Amino acid sequence: MLPGSLHSSQRAVIVALSASLLLACGGSGPTLRASWDGPKAGKLRAAATAAWCPKARRLEVDAIREDVGVALAIYPEEALAAGSYEAFDPGRSAMQRPGSAAALRWFTEQEVKGYQSDSGAATLSMENGKYGVQFGYRLVSVTLTDTLRVAGQAAGLSPGTCMADDVSQPSDSG
Repeated sequence: MLPGSLHSSQRAVIVALSASLLLACGGSGPTLRASWDGPKAGKLRAAATAAWCPKARRLEVDAIREDVGVALAIYPEEALAAGSYEAFDPGRSAMQRPGSAAALRWFTEQEVKGYQSDSGAATLSMENGKYGVQFGYRLVSVTLTDTLRVAGQAAGLSPGTCMADDVSQPSDSG
């Protein structure tokens, strides 16, 4: 319990810091872990978010920590179901169903390094009403200058509302 003598802004800061520490110490929410090799090896362990986009029939999974982000898109035939989803190269071919794609990015002092999948796969599973994803991809830099391999998993996913499905489309009134 916080002392009553603390100002409300001090209480807010303490609560926010406590929540951050709980998340950093492995809270029980959805998580994504990934590691990659290549020109700059790295890893990420962060809180994950998931969204099911019914209009697009796409599951979006992402995690961001500091200046690093990993995102996955899974495209089932119809309804979202457990199974293997082979990667397609979004830079070369149209989306394939069933299929998947991945992206990785981080910031440096001079630029944003971005990569997208050209091969690999994601395996979607369901346990106790929550989704999990195991994934492994070969990623190509958006400048086409280098590649890396990323592997990881996401667990405890309960897809929420898809922001892309909530975007209003302009009308054709004229």
